[in-house]
Amino acid sequence: MLAYFERSYEGLRGIVTDVNTGAPLAAEIRLDENPFPSYTDPDLGDYHRIVLPGSYGVEVSASGYETRTFPAVPVAGGDATRLDVALAPLPGNLQPAGSRVEDGGNGLIDPGETTALAVSLRNTGSPFTGISATLEPVGWYVDPTRPLATFPDIATNETAESDAPHYELSVSPSAPPGHQAGFYLRWETAESRGITEPFFLPVGEPDCELVAATDRYARATWNPGAAARGSRGRAPSRRAAVPPRGPSRATRSRRS
Repeated sequence: MLAYFERSYEGLRGIVTDVNTGAPLAAEIRLDENPFPSYTDPDLGDYHRIVLPGSYGVEVSASGYETRTFPAVPVAGGDATRLDVALAPLPGNLQPAGSRVEDGGNGLIDPGETTALAVSLRNTGSPFTGISATLEPVGWYVDPTRPLATFPDIATNETAESDAPHYELSVSPSAPPGHQAGFYLRWETAESRGITEPFFLPVGEPDCELVAATDRYARATWNPGAAARGSRGRAPSRRAAVPPRGPSRATRSRRS
């Protein structure tokens, strides 16, 4: 751990901004197709990736902006190499407008299931043709087993669903019911390319239920899971969770 801290100022860093306004952007930074991207601070636009000295291909992308690629960025030892990037807004923008699970059952992605997923995109800019998009996961438990799909041409302010065969997903049997599986689409067209904002799908149905209180007090219910998260591992007192219903015995005796 100490060795990691000692190298915390090495690697690659910079700021990603809008080329027209200079405003910071919430962007994604990928190095040499590494499956684990880095992200900028959305309020400041800055990023820092600790890497060994060498030459790296860097791709910088943000929703609604043109993706920029730097094929060979030299990173030296010592202080971090700085790479500031200004992105231009896209002439058009594709964003998720809906999805449809084709499982022949409950219409949800369930733990242990492999199912097809149709996704709809909406074009908020100039017309796009020759559209394809790669589905990428955000988080755990769900992996795309058919990550690429094509789309019909989409005119301005129109929506279209992915062509069959649609995307295919494999859900881990250990996925907790109610988990929100996140995805985004990395799309390319004959005119441009970009990424969408993330969208989320529930995994199965939650296995818990909220029950309204039947009296005028909101009684706490004993929950072993919550107890494990209590201060220093101690369970909270069940008596303290229920407000007193009346004056104490000592108070009653003084009033009598």
